[in-house]
This record gives sequence, structure tokens and C-alpha cells, in this order.
Amino acid sequence: MRGLFNRHFWKFLVGFLAIMIVGFFALVWANVYHNGKTADEKTGEKYFKDLKRAYDEDTYGGKTPEETLALFIDALKKGDIDLAVKYVLIEKQDDMKNDLNDAKNSNRVEKVIQNLASLRLSKLEENNATFTVIDSNNIVKYQAYLVKAPNSIWKILDL
Repeated sequence: MRGLFNRHFWKFLVGFLAIMIVGFFALVWANVYHNGKTADEKTGEKYFKDLKRAYDEDTYGGKTPEETLALFIDALKKGDIDLAVKYVLIEKQDDMKNDLNDAKNSNRVEKVIQNLASLRLSKLEENNATFTVIDSNNIVKYQAYLVKAPNSIWKILDL
């Protein structure tokens, strides 16, 4: 009887320890998997941290949406696309620069300026504004959207 007890006892003990070890490693893996940061998460955090810093340091834009739009138009009139782009949301500056360079290369900048100069404020809320051009048939021809950036400066979202 004593040999049977010892054999079952040791089997139980080894099985119990094996389950405990597997459980321990499962908990460690789950902790690393769920709480550890992947490369994508670290890249995303860096992107947003850099973006926040860029907005904190950004001084281009107006205190009102009208002022920002006027500064943007003035920069275009001077032919300074690099300056004009600084009045656009930071995340959209590259796309806007490409669009404005395309307009410049196809001699359409003057038309862009005319369209922008004809915009009128049609909607103003606390953090966003819409400028619109409506034709004689009451159809929207052009619109511009501006938003208040995190640093309280108005920026162009879309034209």
C-alpha cells in the first residue's frame, strides 16, 4: 500500500507542477502579448507624439478662419506655395503642396486664387468653419473647410 501511495503521489505532484509551469508561462505570454508594445504601436505613438509637438510649435494660421484663408490667398498671390501650405493642417500639407504645384505647373494658380477669393463664410461653429461659393442656380461650386487646430490656430482642412 505504501508503494502505491508513493507512486500516485509522485504522479500527482509531477502533473500538478507541470500544470503550474504551463500556467505560469501562459500568464507571462498573455501579459507580454496584451501589455507589451508591438513595433506598430510604438510607431503610432511616435507619430502622434511628433504630430502633437509639431502643432505645439506651429504658428502659421489665423485667430479666425477668415484670417487664415486670407493669409493662404496672400501667400498664393505672392507665388509662395511653401508659405501657403503652412496654413493647412499639418497632416494634409504634403497633399496640398502637390496639388498647388500641379496648379502652378498647369498655370491654374490664378484661377485657384479667384475661386478662393470668392468664398464666403457659410457656417461657423466652435472648432470648424465652412466657406462656400454658390452659383445663380443655388448650386455649390466651391467649398473650403477650416478647423481649429489643437493649438487654437485655424487651419485649412480641405479646399
